[in-house]
Amino acid sequence: SPLHWSKTEWEVGSLVILSDVLLSTQDLKIRNFAQQNRCRFSDNFSKYVCEPWGSGVYSMATMGLFYFGGLIFKDDRSKRTALLGTKTLLISGGAVEVPKFLFHRHRPYVDNQPYQYNFDGPTLMTHNTSFPSGHATSSFAVAAIVASEYKEKPAVVIIAYTLALLCGLSRINDDEHWASDVIGGAGFGWAMGKLIYNKNNWGVKKNFKPVN
Repeated sequence: SPLHWSKTEWEVGSLVILSDVLLSTQDLKIRNFAQQNRCRFSDNFSKYVCEPWGSGVYSMATMGLFYFGGLIFKDDRSKRTALLGTKTLLISGGAVEVPKFLFHRHRPYVDNQPYQYNFDGPTLMTHNTSFPSGHATSSFAVAAIVASEYKEKPAVVIIAYTLALLCGLSRINDDEHWASDVIGGAGFGWAMGKLIYNKNNWGVKKNFKPVN
């Protein structure tokens, strides 16, 4: 909860919000640049490498590998990561619907003349839910869990956030989201991941031995 954030967390949160507001002024230029440089390679790379991390296909499969790897090698940290990651993926996927319905932002491809400031919210309509990006939210939420558990391993942290970033960029390539949707989703997902990890939701951590 923001009410219990540390000074550093407030600074990071404020920076993300400010960056998102400033970035929104450049959304149309970024969208046009991305679409002008879109090609078959970028579409295939997005479809087969990046997008599945946000839809949950690759993320859930990875969490499954973490869990079964933990069972095979008797690694409690691996199993804990899998359970926290799965819970975070499910919770963040539901939580992101709240701002989507509040803002009801038009997706870039919807209008004949794309305009980054088309908002219809708050309503209960199920379309025009561009902000924030659900894919970016999910991928960064899970990345935050993995990075937090393996923070002493820089390579794991870099890989986790790089995959999340690529997932977010793929949504811009596919014309599904504005750049500020992706940044907003990334910040929201990261915050959800850190919250669930730090607050030990549902007592997942206490069921496993601490890591030395």
